[in-house]
Amino acid sequence: GTDMSNYKIIRKNQFACSTMQVRRDKKMPLALYKNDEPAIISQAYPIFEIIDVKELLPEYLMMWFMRAEFDREACFHAVGGVRGSLEWDDFLDFKLPIPSLEKQQEMVNEYHTIQNRINLNNQLIAKLEETAQTIYKQWFVDFEFPFDFAQGKPSENGKPYKSNGGKMVWCEELEKEIPEGWEVEKISSLINIKDGTHDSPNPTEIGFPLVTSTHLNLYDISLNDTYNISEDDYIQTNKRSKVDKYDILFSMIGTVGLVNYVLYDKIEFAIKNVGLFKKKK
Repeated sequence: GTDMSNYKIIRKNQFACSTMQVRRDKKMPLALYKNDEPAIISQAYPIFEIIDVKELLPEYLMMWFMRAEFDREACFHAVGGVRGSLEWDDFLDFKLPIPSLEKQQEMVNEYHTIQNRINLNNQLIAKLEETAQTIYKQWFVDFEFPFDFAQGKPSENGKPYKSNGGKMVWCEELEKEIPEGWEVEKISSLINIKDGTHDSPNPTEIGFPLVTSTHLNLYDISLNDTYNISEDDYIQTNKRSKVDKYDILFSMIGTVGLVNYVLYDKIEFAIKNVGLFKKKK
């Protein structure tokens, strides 16, 4: 019952991209379709393909598109509209080096090797995260953290607390038993919550990184993908929310809920559209 006539069809080894809001997003979204079966895609996205695959491999071209330098060049030429769209003719004028087909294939193969290693590492990380969640549940939900009764305190060599006679008391707030000596506190009594700037300082060649919600990931802050702001703008944004070691950053727009624990010894970056948890003194 859906009218499919308004959609485009994309086929294997064709590219789809978006030329809208490139300067605003600091990136030109672009992807290579690899599936054998055709798919439909919105009319808003241009589709193109390589004229002669005996001269240029689609995967080699995609590797060239994935470089940060390509996004920088696209952003430089994106002058259309208030949000900075990239004109199609300007995109077609981009130049790239084209080595021999054999060299292209060699580079693609090397890239795939690296990607496979990254995927393997991500699987290991996921397994470690699963283990961490299991330990958390065992310690702080089931209250089976290691406990040395002789010492009267937690111990790596101790037995599980609750199942080995650890004293439990009833907690009205949680409506369950918790270990004796534990308390229930509101998070507001433990931390201060601050809000990063919502302004958009002008980028500079050198200066201080501006971290947004897009730069937060599960394990680190992607400072390499940020743009710099001037010292004056840095000082101004830091007046609102100064980031220190052991603070917790969380995304407020886009993908809400991304959290990052700051472990940098020297903090020299500002935050935009990012919230900040600070432990109270």
